Amino acid sequence: MSSENKELKVSGDTTSNNKAWLQKLKDESWEAELLVSAVATFSAFQLFSVIEWLTNKFIDVLLPSHYMFGYFIVYSGLLAISVLVAMFVIHFVLRSYWVGLVGLNSVFPEYGMEDSMYSKIYTEKLLNELPELKTSIEKVDELCSVIFSSAFAVMMIYSFIALMFGFILIIYSLLSQYIPFVAVLIILCAFAAVLVAQILVSAFANLERNKDKEGLQNLHFKFVKFTSMALLGPFYRANMQITMTFGSNYKKNKSLSKLLLSFIFAGMALSIFKIFDTNVFYMLDNTRYQNESYAYAAFYKNTQSQNAFLMTPQIQSDAIYGESIELFIPVFSHESRLLETAACEDFDAPDDVSKLQRRTGSGFALLACYKTYHTIMINGEELDVQFINYRQADTSQKGIKAFISQAYFKEGLNELVIQKRFPDSEANWRILFFYTPQSN
Repeated sequence: MSSENKELKVSGDTTSNNKAWLQKLKDESWEAELLVSAVATFSAFQLFSVIEWLTNKFIDVLLPSHYMFGYFIVYSGLLAISVLVAMFVIHFVLRSYWVGLVGLNSVFPEYGMEDSMYSKIYTEKLLNELPELKTSIEKVDELCSVIFSSAFAVMMIYSFIALMFGFILIIYSLLSQYIPFVAVLIILCAFAAVLVAQILVSAFANLERNKDKEGLQNLHFKFVKFTSMALLGPFYRANMQITMTFGSNYKKNKSLSKLLLSFIFAGMALSIFKIFDTNVFYMLDNTRYQNESYAYAAFYKNTQSQNAFLMTPQIQSDAIYGESIELFIPVFSHESRLLETAACEDFDAPDDVSKLQRRTGSGFALLACYKTYHTIMINGEELDVQFINYRQADTSQKGIKAFISQAYFKEGLNELVIQKRFPDSEANWRILFFYTPQSN
């Protein structure tokens, strides 16, 4: 045998071995998929706590006028995680079902007719309604094999949107004194306009009568590439590879694409359910706890044993028995940017004082600042209360604490009003409590 023939044989053997290895990997990939799906499902559920933390951070740091942007960012992240969780759960269930079908098929390769416990007529009619075991095994296997890729594509889209707009919001928050708010709106409107244009061009270009128009298809390609790069940055090629794989094989298996789309909608439904476990709606309406018709559970510590973040003032109970009220008022980080009073200027300590004295002076300066825009009233009477700097133990939030004597209470129902007054806005909370004097 010549050396040339030997080389061809070796090359052919190598190619054959590579194909055999790849086929073996495909055949046995379900084991890794099942393990990864179980671990990924558990891990993905933990990501909801990240959304909860990010929501509370935005409420604390962002100006109320910027809450809408924070809401968009947080909900995009919540949607990405929800779709990911839904897909992983569905994958785990389907792959477990597939393992059961394979095991059943290995014992009973075909439906039995002679050994059926049912009548022949009933068995034949029922078998006409059921798909073959091998067909079901193949379809479930195909569906499981593509769920991971579609979940990854959706996660990339929404996650990168959240990161991109989060970056824009951070830059604007740091440079808000130099960048007008309208500039951010122009950028967002331009981005939305390009995205809508891409959707319209794609819809028009995919009409059957337009698929052979070279100029339109070139425009379609440029729009899709540009918006993909804007939405996904360096990950746009990976996402386009996944979507193109589905799109170019759509006619081959339309039912598979429709099922995957239904799974994505399941993730969206999960996001609507999970949003109620967060404070996201507060960024849509930051006055929702200022409705004087309701006594919210958040006002009372004894009804909020696991509150992760306080957005309202809080007293210890809705029923007070012969003792003073312990009032805690959270102070958000953004409040200092809403003030224009001399008392709220930074503490200017002499150079020769110690760090302890500097911290003490700064603390008293903060209390003086807080007193300028906080008002406390009981039953319509304004009180001159003494505040102390305080960090709430359950939520680790900074704020101020005051003790209100029972001398201001009346027996029965009382009304405690807390006001925060800023130059351009105001917040009011009405907390009701029932007072019963202690009997001797």
